[in-house]
Amino acid sequence: MPNPATLYPALRKAPVLASLRDAHFEGLLSAMKEHQMAPGEVLFREGRPGDTMAVIAQGAFDVPVTAVD
Repeated sequence: MPNPATLYPALRKAPVLASLRDAHFEGLLSAMKEHQMAPGEVLFREGRPGDTMAVIAQGAFDVPVTAVD
């Protein structure tokens, strides 16, 4: 599990999480797992069902999207 003392203040400021009650927020935080990714590794694929949430704590990433006519 990531360090809650470091993550709590940063995640509490995220607009998507700001409205969560403390108990729900704590549950989310306790369910988090740290995963380090290698350059070029794919995190999500367009069109696939989403069953995870990612928090990018450090680094940069690209989000290529296929144009829709």
